[in-house]
Amino acid sequence: MHLELVDLLRCPRPHESTWLVAAADRMDGRHVMEGSLGCPICETVYPIRHGVARLVSPDDADGAPADDPSAADEPADEPADEPADDAGAAAAPVDDVLRVAAMLHLADPGGVVLLVGRWGDYAHALSALVDAQFLVVDPLRRAPFHPAISVMRTSGAAAVPVAAGAIRSVAADRPAAIVAAVRAGGRIVAPADTPLPPGVRELARDDAHWVGIAEPTGSAPVTLRRGAGSPARV
Repeated sequence: MHLELVDLLRCPRPHESTWLVAAADRMDGRHVMEGSLGCPICETVYPIRHGVARLVSPDDADGAPADDPSAADEPADEPADEPADDAGAAAAPVDDVLRVAAMLHLADPGGVVLLVGRWGDYAHALSALVDAQFLVVDPLRRAPFHPAISVMRTSGAAAVPVAAGAIRSVAADRPAAIVAAVRAGGRIVAPADTPLPPGVRELARDDAHWVGIAEPTGSAPVTLRRGAGSPARV
Protein backbone atom coordinates (compact mmCIF):
# COMPACT_ATOMS: atom_id res chain seq x y z
CA MET A 1 0.00 0.00 0.00
CA HIS A 2 1.57 3.24 -1.17
CA LEU A 3 1.97 5.91 1.52
CA GLU A 4 0.34 8.45 -0.80
CA LEU A 5 -2.87 6.43 -0.74
CA VAL A 6 -3.01 5.75 3.00
CA ASP A 7 -4.51 9.21 3.63
CA LEU A 8 -7.37 8.35 1.24
CA LEU A 9 -8.46 5.17 3.01
CA ARG A 10 -11.28 5.17 5.53
CA CYS A 11 -12.52 2.82 8.25
CA PRO A 12 -15.34 0.64 6.83
CA ARG A 13 -17.24 0.53 10.13
CA PRO A 14 -20.47 2.62 10.43
CA HIS A 15 -19.29 5.79 12.16
CA GLU A 16 -17.99 9.23 11.27
CA SER A 17 -15.59 9.08 8.35
CA THR A 18 -11.98 9.46 9.42
CA TRP A 19 -8.45 8.91 8.19
CA LEU A 20 -6.48 5.88 9.36
CA VAL A 21 -3.16 5.78 11.17
CA ALA A 22 -0.48 3.68 9.45
CA ALA A 23 2.13 1.68 11.33
CA ALA A 24 4.82 0.21 9.09
CA ASP A 25 6.89 -2.83 10.04
CA ARG A 26 8.47 -3.25 6.59
CA MET A 27 8.71 -0.84 3.67
CA ASP A 28 9.63 -1.23 0.00
CA GLY A 29 10.36 2.29 -1.22
CA ARG A 30 7.19 4.22 -0.36
CA HIS A 31 5.03 1.10 -0.08
CA VAL A 32 4.02 -0.36 3.28
CA MET A 33 4.57 -4.07 2.79
CA GLU A 34 3.93 -5.24 6.36
CA GLY A 35 2.11 -3.20 8.98
CA SER A 36 -1.35 -2.05 9.96
CA LEU A 37 -3.95 0.71 9.66
CA GLY A 38 -5.68 1.84 12.84
CA CYS A 39 -8.95 3.75 13.21
CA PRO A 40 -8.75 6.54 15.84
CA ILE A 41 -12.53 6.39 16.43
CA CYS A 42 -13.40 2.71 16.88
CA GLU A 43 -9.79 1.56 17.44
CA THR A 44 -10.13 -1.26 14.92
CA VAL A 45 -6.80 -2.36 13.45
CA TYR A 46 -6.62 -3.51 9.83
CA PRO A 47 -3.57 -5.54 8.68
CA ILE A 48 -1.31 -4.85 5.73
CA ARG A 49 0.32 -8.10 4.61
CA HIS A 50 2.56 -8.56 1.59
CA GLY A 51 1.61 -5.02 0.58
CA VAL A 52 -2.15 -5.74 0.60
CA ALA A 53 -4.41 -3.79 2.97
CA ARG A 54 -7.37 -5.77 4.32
CA LEU A 55 -10.08 -3.24 5.18
CA VAL A 56 -12.71 -5.75 6.22
CA SER A 57 -14.96 -4.69 9.09
CA PRO A 58 -14.93 -7.16 12.02
CA ASP A 59 -18.73 -7.19 11.67
CA ASP A 60 -18.37 -8.71 8.18
CA ALA A 61 -15.20 -10.79 8.51
CA ASP A 62 -16.94 -13.94 9.73
CA GLY A 63 -19.30 -13.85 6.77
CA ALA A 64 -16.60 -13.90 4.07
CA PRO A 65 -16.79 -16.99 1.88
CA ALA A 66 -14.07 -19.55 2.63
CA ASP A 67 -12.88 -19.51 -0.97
CA ASP A 68 -12.77 -15.70 -1.18
CA PRO A 69 -9.19 -14.68 -2.19
CA SER A 70 -9.35 -11.98 0.50
CA ALA A 71 -9.57 -14.66 3.17
CA ALA A 72 -5.86 -15.44 2.65
CA ASP A 73 -2.99 -12.99 2.89
CA GLU A 74 -0.49 -14.48 0.51
CA PRO A 75 2.38 -12.75 -1.29
CA ALA A 76 1.18 -10.46 -4.07
CA ASP A 77 3.47 -12.17 -6.57
CA GLU A 78 1.90 -15.59 -6.12
CA PRO A 79 -0.90 -16.58 -8.53
CA ALA A 80 -4.42 -17.06 -7.27
CA ASP A 81 -5.86 -20.59 -7.15
CA GLU A 82 -7.65 -20.51 -10.48
CA PRO A 83 -8.17 -22.92 -13.42
CA ALA A 84 -5.04 -23.42 -15.52
CA ASP A 85 -6.79 -22.30 -18.70
CA ASP A 86 -7.42 -18.89 -17.10
CA ALA A 87 -3.79 -18.35 -16.13
CA GLY A 88 -3.06 -15.96 -19.00
CA ALA A 89 -6.16 -13.81 -18.66
CA ALA A 90 -4.26 -11.06 -16.82
CA ALA A 91 -2.33 -10.19 -20.02
CA ALA A 92 -5.06 -8.11 -21.65
CA PRO A 93 -4.88 -7.43 -25.42
CA VAL A 94 -3.39 -4.03 -26.31
CA ASP A 95 -6.60 -2.88 -27.99
CA ASP A 96 -8.57 -3.65 -24.83
CA VAL A 97 -6.09 -1.74 -22.67
CA LEU A 98 -6.23 1.30 -24.93
CA ARG A 99 -10.03 1.18 -24.93
CA VAL A 100 -10.17 1.06 -21.14
CA ALA A 101 -7.68 3.94 -20.93
CA ALA A 102 -9.86 5.99 -23.30
CA MET A 103 -13.05 5.23 -21.36
CA LEU A 104 -11.34 6.28 -18.11
CA HIS A 105 -9.99 9.41 -19.83
CA LEU A 106 -6.39 8.72 -18.83
CA ALA A 107 -4.86 11.24 -21.23
CA ASP A 108 -3.14 13.29 -18.52
CA PRO A 109 -0.88 12.21 -15.63
CA GLY A 110 -1.66 12.43 -11.93
CA GLY A 111 -4.45 11.42 -9.59
CA VAL A 112 -5.66 8.05 -8.34
CA VAL A 113 -7.43 5.52 -10.56
CA LEU A 114 -9.61 2.89 -8.88
CA LEU A 115 -10.03 -0.56 -10.46
CA VAL A 116 -12.47 -2.93 -8.79
CA GLY A 117 -12.67 -6.70 -9.24
CA ARG A 118 -11.81 -8.03 -12.69
CA TRP A 119 -10.78 -4.54 -13.83
CA GLY A 120 -7.65 -4.99 -11.73
CA ASP A 121 -6.27 -7.14 -14.57
CA TYR A 122 -5.64 -3.88 -16.48
CA ALA A 123 -3.64 -2.16 -13.71
CA HIS A 124 -0.13 -3.09 -14.88
CA ALA A 125 -0.79 -2.28 -18.53
CA LEU A 126 -2.48 1.03 -17.69
CA SER A 127 0.36 2.02 -15.36
CA ALA A 128 2.69 1.80 -18.37
CA LEU A 129 0.51 4.31 -20.26
CA VAL A 130 -0.07 7.01 -17.65
CA ASP A 131 1.83 8.35 -14.66
CA ALA A 132 -0.79 7.87 -11.94
CA GLN A 133 -1.40 5.82 -8.82
CA PHE A 134 -3.67 2.79 -9.23
CA LEU A 135 -5.71 1.35 -6.36
CA VAL A 136 -6.95 -2.17 -7.11
CA VAL A 137 -9.84 -3.34 -4.91
CA ASP A 138 -10.79 -7.01 -4.50
CA PRO A 139 -8.83 -8.27 -7.55
CA LEU A 140 -9.73 -11.65 -8.94
CA ARG A 141 -6.07 -12.70 -9.18
CA ARG A 142 -2.79 -11.67 -7.65
CA ALA A 143 -0.17 -9.90 -9.73
CA PRO A 144 3.52 -8.97 -9.39
CA PHE A 145 4.37 -5.99 -7.23
CA HIS A 146 4.48 -2.63 -9.01
CA PRO A 147 5.43 0.74 -7.45
CA ALA A 148 2.40 2.51 -8.98
CA ILE A 149 -0.15 -0.10 -7.88
CA SER A 150 -1.67 -0.64 -4.44
CA VAL A 151 -4.08 -3.43 -3.50
CA MET A 152 -6.94 -3.44 -1.00
CA ARG A 153 -9.28 -6.24 0.03
CA THR A 154 -12.80 -5.47 1.26
CA SER A 155 -14.60 -8.82 0.73
CA GLY A 156 -17.10 -7.05 -1.52
CA ALA A 157 -18.12 -4.23 0.85
CA ALA A 158 -21.25 -2.28 -0.08
CA ALA A 159 -19.17 0.90 -0.11
CA VAL A 160 -15.46 0.99 -0.92
CA PRO A 161 -13.77 2.62 2.12
CA VAL A 162 -12.14 5.56 0.37
CA ALA A 163 -12.49 9.27 1.12
CA ALA A 164 -15.23 11.15 -0.73
CA GLY A 165 -14.06 12.81 -3.93
CA ALA A 166 -10.58 11.26 -3.74
CA ILE A 167 -10.62 9.24 -6.98
CA ARG A 168 -9.91 10.52 -10.48
CA SER A 169 -11.71 7.75 -12.36
CA VAL A 170 -12.93 4.23 -11.71
CA ALA A 171 -13.89 1.02 -13.47
CA ALA A 172 -16.10 -1.36 -11.50
CA ASP A 173 -18.75 -4.03 -11.88
CA ARG A 174 -20.52 -2.59 -8.80
CA PRO A 175 -20.36 1.18 -9.45
CA ALA A 176 -22.83 2.04 -6.67
CA ALA A 177 -20.10 1.09 -4.19
CA ILE A 178 -17.70 3.76 -5.41
CA VAL A 179 -19.73 6.76 -6.64
CA ALA A 180 -19.10 8.78 -3.48
CA ALA A 181 -15.34 8.31 -3.82
CA VAL A 182 -15.15 9.82 -7.34
CA ARG A 183 -14.45 13.52 -7.66
CA ALA A 184 -16.90 15.72 -9.56
CA GLY A 185 -16.34 15.30 -13.28
CA GLY A 186 -14.51 11.98 -12.81
CA ARG A 187 -15.17 9.07 -15.15
CA ILE A 188 -16.99 5.90 -14.10
CA VAL A 189 -16.97 2.78 -16.31
CA ALA A 190 -19.20 -0.26 -15.73
CA PRO A 191 -20.80 -3.16 -17.64
CA ALA A 192 -23.74 -2.20 -19.85
CA ASP A 193 -26.18 -4.33 -17.84
CA THR A 194 -25.30 -2.52 -14.58
CA PRO A 195 -27.80 0.15 -13.49
CA LEU A 196 -26.59 3.74 -13.58
CA PRO A 197 -26.28 4.83 -9.92
CA PRO A 198 -27.68 8.12 -8.62
CA GLY A 199 -25.22 10.96 -9.01
CA VAL A 200 -23.84 9.65 -12.32
CA ARG A 201 -24.63 11.14 -15.74
CA GLU A 202 -24.25 8.83 -18.74
CA LEU A 203 -21.80 9.96 -21.43
CA ALA A 204 -21.67 6.97 -23.76
CA ARG A 205 -22.81 3.37 -24.04
CA ASP A 206 -22.29 0.33 -26.24
CA ASP A 207 -23.24 -3.34 -25.98
CA ALA A 208 -20.52 -4.03 -23.42
CA HIS A 209 -20.12 -0.95 -21.21
CA TRP A 210 -21.41 2.45 -20.24
CA VAL A 211 -19.27 5.47 -19.40
CA GLY A 212 -20.56 8.01 -16.93
CA ILE A 213 -19.39 11.15 -15.20
CA ALA A 214 -19.75 11.89 -11.49
CA GLU A 215 -21.93 14.94 -11.03
CA PRO A 216 -21.14 17.52 -8.35
CA THR A 217 -23.16 17.20 -5.18
CA GLY A 218 -24.89 20.41 -4.20
CA SER A 219 -24.37 21.82 -0.74
CA ALA A 220 -27.23 21.74 1.75
CA PRO A 221 -29.55 24.77 1.58
CA VAL A 222 -28.81 27.53 4.06
CA THR A 223 -31.73 28.80 6.13
CA LEU A 224 -31.77 32.59 6.44
CA ARG A 225 -33.21 34.02 9.62
CA ARG A 226 -33.86 37.63 10.46
CA GLY A 227 -33.15 38.83 13.95
CA ALA A 228 -35.63 41.02 15.76
CA GLY A 229 -35.44 44.55 14.40
CA SER A 230 -32.78 43.63 11.81
CA PRO A 231 -33.21 43.42 8.03
CA ALA A 232 -32.60 40.08 6.38
CA ARG A 233 -29.23 39.75 4.67
CA VAL A 234 -28.02 37.24 2.09
